[in-house]
Amino acid sequence: NKAQLNKEINFLQDLISNMLFTDKLSTPYIEDLELGDILVNDLIQNACDMFYEIERKLEIINNIKEPVILNVDRYKMSLAIKNLIDNGIKYGSSEKRTRMTISLEKSYIAIQVRDFGAGITKEQIKKITKPLYRGRVAKEKSKGGFGLGLAITKKIVEAHNGNLKITSKLKEGSKFIITIPKG
Repeated sequence: NKAQLNKEINFLQDLISNMLFTDKLSTPYIEDLELGDILVNDLIQNACDMFYEIERKLEIINNIKEPVILNVDRYKMSLAIKNLIDNGIKYGSSEKRTRMTISLEKSYIAIQVRDFGAGITKEQIKKITKPLYRGRVAKEKSKGGFGLGLAITKKIVEAHNGNLKITSKLKEGSKFIITIPKG
């Protein structure tokens, strides 16, 4: 299947990109950003296009009714969102789809990815955005990965003057919220 093969190629390209980004984690991304205008909906679509049959795994709730443009590095921000979706699918519930909610606040866009998995302890929340950190559940599940996705996501979001917030309740799941200034 050509579409499935393309998705797998995209996945491998993202994996390689994540690995290559690790050598830049000690330098600010702001110097490497290729900023351009993109509609929020197109940015979300770019991230979702990196997955095979994403509609079976992700529920999207878009609370933005009018077109909103962000001035971001399209590739890097798509990768940041993709990393959150990927984690939500990996560590979420097998019975319930991961949920993404997009909202427009006064001065920023909020993109929340919520899984319905085991949750993360407060101690782990403090560590999971550090490069190469993988929590106990990540290691037990044998889901692969290098512990780089959230570190890279945080770095990309902060380079865009945004914020990554993580909240979690054990046995209920976790929420990863990216806020990006609009305009």
